[in-house]
Amino acid sequence: MPAAQSEPVLRFIRNLASREQAAGLPDQQLLGLFLTKRDEGSFAALVRRHGPMVLRVCLEVLHNEHDAEDAFQATFLVLSLKAGSVKKQQSVGSWLYGVAHHVATSLKRSLARRRSRESQVINKTVADPLAAITIREAQQILHQELACLPEKYRAPLLLCHWEGLSRDEAAQRLGWTVRTVKNRLEQARQQLRARLSRRGLALSGALVAALFSEAMASAAVPCVLLDSIVKSATAVAAGHKAASVASAKVATLAEGVMKAIYVAKPVMWP
Repeated sequence: MPAAQSEPVLRFIRNLASREQAAGLPDQQLLGLFLTKRDEGSFAALVRRHGPMVLRVCLEVLHNEHDAEDAFQATFLVLSLKAGSVKKQQSVGSWLYGVAHHVATSLKRSLARRRSRESQVINKTVADPLAAITIREAQQILHQELACLPEKYRAPLLLCHWEGLSRDEAAQRLGWTVRTVKNRLEQARQQLRARLSRRGLALSGALVAALFSEAMASAAVPCVLLDSIVKSATAVAAGHKAASVASAKVATLAEGVMKAIYVAKPVMWP
């Protein structure tokens, strides 16, 4: 095979090998590689690992695919800018959850204000049965309360009940013992049930698990979306303005979250 023809094949093989190697690295190392080398492969590995969870949160808050994808991109743009300040780098998923929930909620409020200003007429005919509306409302409350849990409780819940990891795998990811994961999972469930009960959702452990199962339904990140955010995030981390590599809507969302982090420093961003 001529050299000119073999080059794309060799490049593909190298990229594939790099992707497989990155997939096995812990979050902390992937963040380190991105911070020190602006390594696209490392950031892509983080997006593949946690992107489905982030996209699912955005979808469940916004109930609109395009808006959810904008919130998704803004979340990872914020990660590219704040990667160095993530305190518990073994648990990037929990940090991303907090940012994603904040971004999606902010966008939802903004859209509601715009609809109100434009005096749009809302169709009162609802296709979903009452049970579906109840589940949707319960999921909204679940996200709100989950975002308020302390990091040490939220992280194992997300890993085990959302990303589908076993306790052993979660312990390895977090750098904890399996016993610690087991104890904190139980404490997390108890705290979450108590929080939900105060909101009027007296759910058993089985029903809480069912809500998580609904959330775990696949929300695979489309390849085009993954490639786009990796390139945008790498460019922003290298010093480019967000508005020059992302849509105005995504850039505005990311900038809004950055301001919130600096001003409020809420508990959802450890």
